[in-house]
Amino acid sequence: MSLIICYTGINGSVIVGDKRRIGFFGNEKKRELLEEELYSGSIKTQETLLKRAGELGITLKITDEAEKVRAIGEVVMGEVSFKSPQETKRKRIYATTGSFSKVELLGSTVKKIENGDNSIVVFGNKFTKETANKILKKHWKKKTTLKEVGEIFKLVMEEVARKTPSVSQEYNLIIKHPSLDNKQSRELLRTTIIQDV
Repeated sequence: MSLIICYTGINGSVIVGDKRRIGFFGNEKKRELLEEELYSGSIKTQETLLKRAGELGITLKITDEAEKVRAIGEVVMGEVSFKSPQETKRKRIYATTGSFSKVELLGSTVKKIENGDNSIVVFGNKFTKETANKILKKHWKKKTTLKEVGEIFKLVMEEVARKTPSVSQEYNLIIKHPSLDNKQSRELLRTTIIQDV
């Protein structure tokens, strides 16, 4: 699972995403049980995760090389995916100055698009989202520059990574600040999503 946090405001957008991918191999029921324990926050360290996987007879493939966030011109994009043997579900966020769009994909088919304005959007499992939101609330100020948003996001990623092995210590952070009005940003998102999907 992942942790992706995206801020979009009148000055621009900031996105951060961890780099961890975990592949679970073995009995489906036991795999689901391990995932549930991991994503609920009851497994706190990688050692505990590996030990529990061993007890359940599950093989894990853990890598920290995933690029979950990227820039497409003046737009930032983050993606989380859920793979099963039958299908791949993906959830993406695209953001630029003052606007964002959440896109749900099944394979390469768009299932749902949700648009919004100035906001913070968090993608993750229940535990990582709750933890990230608590840290954001604690450090957020009314008037925050994009650079300060970036610093807060770094702090969130580091703190969450210390509490769960579902998020890596490594992360990618991107800041974009094009001068766009609402109409321009909506149009830029629309054309970017069409090209990217």
